[in-house]
Amino acid sequence: MNKNKDYAITGYGVCVAKGGNPEAYWKMLLNNEPVFTNKNLFGPAFPAQTVAVINNEDIKHGLTKRQLKKLDRFSILAMAATRQALQMSQFPLDNEERREHCGVLLGNNTGGWGFVEPQMAALYASDMNTLSPYVATAWFPTAVQGEVSILFGLRGHSKTYSAENISAGFAFEQALELLQEGILSSCLVGGAEAPVTQLVYNACMAAGLLSETGEYQPYTEQAEGSLLGEGAALFMVESKAQARQHGAKMYATLEGVGKGATFAESMSNCLAQAQKMATDIDYIILSARATVAEDQQEYAAITQLFKDHPGILMSAPKSKYGNLIGASMAVDVVTACLALEKQVVPPTYSPTSSVIQPSIGEHVVINPKSAKINTIIVNGQDNYGQCLSLLISN
Repeated sequence: MNKNKDYAITGYGVCVAKGGNPEAYWKMLLNNEPVFTNKNLFGPAFPAQTVAVINNEDIKHGLTKRQLKKLDRFSILAMAATRQALQMSQFPLDNEERREHCGVLLGNNTGGWGFVEPQMAALYASDMNTLSPYVATAWFPTAVQGEVSILFGLRGHSKTYSAENISAGFAFEQALELLQEGILSSCLVGGAEAPVTQLVYNACMAAGLLSETGEYQPYTEQAEGSLLGEGAALFMVESKAQARQHGAKMYATLEGVGKGATFAESMSNCLAQAQKMATDIDYIILSARATVAEDQQEYAAITQLFKDHPGILMSAPKSKYGNLIGASMAVDVVTACLALEKQVVPPTYSPTSSVIQPSIGEHVVINPKSAKINTIIVNGQDNYGQCLSLLISN
């Protein structure tokens, strides 16, 4: 028996470039235009970097100036997404018992270097001898779980996961376990990342993760790395029985989580946990590592696993808004929820239609595709090749 089916996503929020809420995010996904811009991270004497950043007016965080002084940008983005998720789920913040058993599980990999770097640079470049007392708390990757818990009075089990691009996937896995064990009755789960800083950019470039040409072209012969973006996505997950009790709408069910050394393993394990067949899957949200070798490995796994399913659809919507590292899979789950609701596959961005088609199925490119969508797999992969797959259904 798959106990995961007893739990549902009853609300979600998202904040990415040109997508400060679910409606704006979906509109951005359907346009065949990326949202990257040139931002000079290192000063006018150096070339600008191609990244995806959010306009401040699109971040509806609801925080005071005093609160903002204490927080890094990744926490602020998470606050905006959290407010949306709480509102959509109709979570009763006035119910002390519900708050007592609501946890916060989050994926984050780079912490709050945007808060720390300007102060450290000034410290080393001048006679500055003090730092903000909020450096330690603003930088720490667990800042979001603490700030959200305090602000909304949530006292359930909380934890942060740092596992590169599959961080949020681990958060979803742990959330389901805690809900099934009765440790939590509901859980805010997702990911947040604000990596567009000098240190993080250089680290990602040195690791070979980013495109040197300023082009994010996954699944093409020109693929040579991704582009950084910032963003957050949070979800309210609770039992379907509890959701019915307080009249919450159920947007999706996370039926399976699978891990493995390859996508063939992670997707197989995911299908097994969800008790699904490969032919049950309608759409795959691809990991979009954007190197020829990694993209082809994912294609090969799909061909192996879905060889009897020529109608399988796939795309990489993150080609429009970038590599969000610890928030990547969380934002992909927002895409899945909206695709289930709209019955549309958002396309991979490709300015030249140069995306290589897989041996099986169809990679949806440039234009969105209407389709019957009941079940979706979301793929993610870390820098060492470990894969994680989520199975989401309506």
